[in-house]
Amino acid sequence: MTALIIITVFLIGAGGFALFRGQRNSAPAGEHPLEPPPYSGLFAEDPVNSPAAEAQAAARVRLRESLLARAAAGETAAIEEAFRLGDSKLFNEALDAALKAAVDCQDGLRPLVSCIVQSKELRANPRLAEAVLQQWRASPNSISAPEVLHVAALSDDAATFQNALEALVFRAPNSLPASKLRDLIESEYWVLSSEARRSPAGFLLKRRIATARTELQKTASRIGG
Repeated sequence: MTALIIITVFLIGAGGFALFRGQRNSAPAGEHPLEPPPYSGLFAEDPVNSPAAEAQAAARVRLRESLLARAAAGETAAIEEAFRLGDSKLFNEALDAALKAAVDCQDGLRPLVSCIVQSKELRANPRLAEAVLQQWRASPNSISAPEVLHVAALSDDAATFQNALEALVFRAPNSLPASKLRDLIESEYWVLSSEARRSPAGFLLKRRIATARTELQKTASRIGG
C-alpha cells in the first residue's frame, strides 16, 4: 500500500514538472522565437559601398565640378542650377567662382548682379554684396543704389546690409531721393532672412534703421523747404 502511494505521488509530480517545462518553452501567441539573422556570407555586398552607391557618388562629384567650372567661366545659369540643388555649400562655391570671374571680366559685376536681382529665388552672400558695394562706390552708374541694397539684403547678413545702408545714406540724396531711400531701406529689410533679423547684428541694424529714418526725413524736409 505504501509503495502504491509513493508511486502515485511520483507520477503526479513528474506530470506537473513536464507541464511546467512545456509552458516555459512554448512561445506566446502571436510571437515567434528569436532566430539568428540569415547568413549572407563573408563577402556580402555592403550597401554603402555597392556599385550603385559608388556610381551615384561619382556622378555628384562630376556635377559639382561641372557647375563650378561653368560658374568660373561666367555662365550664370550654373549658379541657378546650383541653387536649385538645395546644397548651400555648393551654391556659395559657385557664387564665389562667378564673382571671381566677374572681377576679371570686362563687363564687371553687371551680368551677375542682373542675374541675382531679376531672379525670384536666388540669394547672394556677403562676399558678393561687398563687391557690389565697392563697385558702386567706384562707379555709381555701373550699378544702381536699389540693386546695391537688394543684393545686400539677399546676403542674409545684417552687418552686410547695414554697411550698404550706411553708404547710401551718406550719399543721399545723390544716391536716391531721401524719401525713396527711406522706403527702400524699410522694404529691403524684410528681404533678409528671419535668422538674420533676429541675430545680434540684426538688433543693431533695427536701431540704425530707426536713426536713418530720422536723418532721411530731415534731409527730405531740408531739400523740400
